[in-house]
Amino acid sequence: MMAMLSEKYQKSMEETIHIAFACDDAYAKFTAVALWSLMEHYHGTAPVHVHILSGELSEISRQKLQQIQENFPALELYFPPLPEALWELPVAERYPHNEVYARIFLAEILPGASRVLYLDSDLLILGEWESLYHLNIKPYAFAARSEMGFAPLRRHNRRLKRKKDADYFNVGVLLMDLDRWRDEGITESLVKLVQARGPFDFPEQDALNIIIDVNYYPLEPCWNKFDYRNFYPGREEEPKIIHFVYQKPWKSFSKSLEEKCLGDQSHMPSRLPRRFGCYYLTHLFWETAARTPFAEDLRILQDTAKCVRPMKRQSMLHALSFIERFIRKAIRDPIKRRFWATKS
Repeated sequence: MMAMLSEKYQKSMEETIHIAFACDDAYAKFTAVALWSLMEHYHGTAPVHVHILSGELSEISRQKLQQIQENFPALELYFPPLPEALWELPVAERYPHNEVYARIFLAEILPGASRVLYLDSDLLILGEWESLYHLNIKPYAFAARSEMGFAPLRRHNRRLKRKKDADYFNVGVLLMDLDRWRDEGITESLVKLVQARGPFDFPEQDALNIIIDVNYYPLEPCWNKFDYRNFYPGREEEPKIIHFVYQKPWKSFSKSLEEKCLGDQSHMPSRLPRRFGCYYLTHLFWETAARTPFAEDLRILQDTAKCVRPMKRQSMLHALSFIERFIRKAIRDPIKRRFWATKS
């Protein structure tokens, strides 16, 4: 059984906005950046309760996260206990920490809440988000962004043995109607599926896609913008939430474009460098990181990341992919011609 939440915690459930992040100690610093950007773009009067879902936060990380409250009067941080069933689920090599499953237990972790907005830690909020929180998603249990039209879609469906054009959604931004979630017994269904077929490559995301299929509310792309590589401010609709799916700011940074990102944007050339969005948004990430209590820890990562040349690496990967397709076609076409020659 989970430990009982405090009386104050339960009493205020329905009077506040509920946000949830899941992280381990290594990701606490990135959660801080996402949380800071979230509160910088909050202009409401209702208190914001942020629930940090973690089973292994160090005391130092916990204290630094709590320091963020000093800068935002509306913010209250909580570290609720996680259910025992979460720790019994199998984990994948890619995501070796059980906290990745925390979001599917939110209906149990927050028993008095009727709605919660779950956010991944590799996010940056760029605009107002209250309208997302209050979005009417009836009659669905949650809202997420679809990945229809993106290259990974067929790979996801092939892995899960689904139709190649089946819908697949990303759960990095997940608006949850917890009452409906409880009524439909989604947590129980997910736990049974993961125990029977898991772990999946994307543990909770794959499981949710299998269970829910298309029965969810599709979010507008601006609420979970992960196709940002060629994004440039002022030349398209401004996204509200950036999700660093493809390129983490703390893993790669191109020094060659830093000066352009810092310079006068009105003088930027009409023909922008390929993947400019990655570098522009990475710069915004580091600007936000410098304001958090984890600034020193993140600065060390930034100095290390600047040594990486992601554009060269990505160009090499594209070249290898092209060569692979060319070789396959060169082998396949003669076989096809011989086959049809025998038929005729």
